[in-house]
Amino acid sequence: MTEIFNFIEKHWLALNLLALALFVGSIVVSVFIILKLPQNYWLTENYRKPSLMESLLRNIVATVFFWAGVAMLFLPGQGIITIVISFLISHVPYKRRLIRYFISKPKVQKGFDYIRTKFGKPCFTWPK
Repeated sequence: MTEIFNFIEKHWLALNLLALALFVGSIVVSVFIILKLPQNYWLTENYRKPSLMESLLRNIVATVFFWAGVAMLFLPGQGIITIVISFLISHVPYKRRLIRYFISKPKVQKGFDYIRTKFGKPCFTWPK
């Protein structure tokens, strides 16, 4: 146990800089993705089958985003939005059902629409 504390003590500055970089990076990437989605994104059911390489790469990126989002539930950051974005990126079974569960939450919808409004984009059209 003391080894862990020694490691943290030695690398305290680097760990804090990493946390800050992840925090800022998650906000920048989340905002970029939210702004790139079309206004009616949540109403469309467009789907095409991805290639194996594309699916693998997207799922690796989505896994990183998912665990970063889970960490941000306890650390500073946009946790729920990052988790939703991880599902948007991925190719997994029941993906649309999971996304619909998250976006049905009024606070999530309000957060997405707030970001779009801040950058002069129209709010999303949400499913009923």
